[in-house]
Amino acid sequence: MLPGGSTPAWDPLVAPFLENPATGVPWKPGEFCYLQNMPRWPTGPAPKIPPQHVRDSRPLLTGRFAATGDYQVDRAGGTDDWLLFATEAGQGQIQTETAVPGQLHLMAPRWPHRYQTDGENDSWTFTWIHFLPQAQWAPLLTWPVLAPGLHGIHVPDAAVFAALLGHLHRAQQHALSTRHHRDALASNALEAALLMADEFNPNSPAARDGRLDPRLREVLTRVAGDLAFTWDIDAMAAIAGWSASRFAHRFSDSLGETPRALVERLRLDRAKQLLQATTLSVQAIAAEVGFADPFHFSNRMRAVSGKTPSEWRTPLVMGPNKP
Repeated sequence: MLPGGSTPAWDPLVAPFLENPATGVPWKPGEFCYLQNMPRWPTGPAPKIPPQHVRDSRPLLTGRFAATGDYQVDRAGGTDDWLLFATEAGQGQIQTETAVPGQLHLMAPRWPHRYQTDGENDSWTFTWIHFLPQAQWAPLLTWPVLAPGLHGIHVPDAAVFAALLGHLHRAQQHALSTRHHRDALASNALEAALLMADEFNPNSPAARDGRLDPRLREVLTRVAGDLAFTWDIDAMAAIAGWSASRFAHRFSDSLGETPRALVERLRLDRAKQLLQATTLSVQAIAAEVGFADPFHFSNRMRAVSGKTPSEWRTPLVMGPNKP
């Protein structure tokens, strides 16, 4: 049940995380309830994954495979873990869904595994990972339902998909290594990939980031990485490759605030962090986040947050040796 007593629409991915709404008893491994039309993750706190669905001491099982010819897998009972596919090249078929580059597919535990090269193509290259999720991953696995037991996400930005694949490949490298922390490193790499994928999950609050034009995303990355720079409209528009007027319009439409407002917000947010966690002077912090005049910095901090820079100092600053 959801907060307030309402009952969500269920799907085979989310069902193992929650209790049976009819009995109040947690779902057992392999027991699923399937209903169509689950538009998004239920409101309220993300549910806890029962112990039998949480990652145990079992390491990730992962690899990269180039399927050719009449390659086909038909595993009627599925597996007791999750199976992730990331299609890199060619074309395959997973259940009734076509798998092409840029697509991620996730198969839930105990559902039949049926996947093969596509009838119109004789090659399909994909990275695959069998895993048991950590408890905090539950909100990252609410992908749209494509078919019973099968979920999918499309990452249209080739650069982002390449970066996501990089995390999956690192998960494989760590899982196959002899390092003492190989399992934890592999799990961290997989989590990084799931976090990136979440930005393209229409059921997630992070979906706005995935819909953002890659050129605007690059601008935000550059601005956040160098707050001391004099960021005016012309400098940001040049990164995006647009005119200043077009950039300002696209920026405001996509992010809901003007470029100037966002840059100031990033600067003040970073300043609060530095005021709370360092003993740097107000003047030094102002310069580091892009305010040439410390008095203007103090005025803007007070106007926006209701506190002066000195009032943002907290007990986190323990002594003179703190950075």
